[in-house]
Amino acid sequence: MQKMKKIFIIFLLLFPILLSNCSDPVSPDEVDARLTGEWYFIYNNNSPNPSPETTFTGIQINSDKTINSLGIETNTGKVAVIKYSSKKIIKANERELIWEYLLGGIGLSTISYNYRFENEKLILSNESGSLTYTKTKLGAQLIEPVTCNLSFEKDSIFYENEKISAYPSAYAGKISTSDFFLLNAEMDHAFLRIGINNFNGIGSYVIQYDKFEFGEFHSDVGIILVPDSLSKGEIIITQYDEVNRMCSGTFYFNAAFPDDPDSVATVFKEGIFTVPIYK
Repeated sequence: MQKMKKIFIIFLLLFPILLSNCSDPVSPDEVDARLTGEWYFIYNNNSPNPSPETTFTGIQINSDKTINSLGIETNTGKVAVIKYSSKKIIKANERELIWEYLLGGIGLSTISYNYRFENEKLILSNESGSLTYTKTKLGAQLIEPVTCNLSFEKDSIFYENEKISAYPSAYAGKISTSDFFLLNAEMDHAFLRIGINNFNGIGSYVIQYDKFEFGEFHSDVGIILVPDSLSKGEIIITQYDEVNRMCSGTFYFNAAFPDDPDSVATVFKEGIFTVPIYK
């Protein structure tokens, strides 16, 4: 009898452990708690044109079944949420992570990963390959701050470069094999590129009509500006310091469309920038 009593007590002690091992620790409608939080990885860029050396990619997985894209606040170097980036999680447990997102021109689409944890890293994999993420947190400083500011007005509408992005969203540089200068900027659903031939540092330069590019994207519609040869503009470089990797200046551009009798010139004015230089 005493022996049976001991066996019964041992069974009572082990029962909760056995029960937990047999049951699913995460409900199918819940997010695996190990996934929640901020995760990132950084990879090297390999572009023939001037561009940042690295790109930051991050995600924030939330218990309310949403996932946000993370970027770097360029002027502070800190991790932050990219605005308007929230997406709906379909599944985030049983080693599957699935979310839906809006794909321009198509509509809602989904992306699926298998996930696992190794050495405190989150590894997402699918048929395209695998990504290894490191845990971080909002406000963590992961890169050195970079001064990165560009703004202008287009037909009285104010534009400025993204302040939180995967890399500095406005930058300049000179193609190493030539004297061609390139100024790039990415805004909220828009981009700007200005090229200069025969670049020679500080000074004023005429912007050729075919070296000025501007585009806007709204939902599944994209509009690319195609100016005519009668367009005119100027960019003034007031600082070009390759040692400290900083470029400053101003610009304007009047885009003409004489082939369209109903159109008027699109005016880009009060352009000003202080951006990093990349090779």
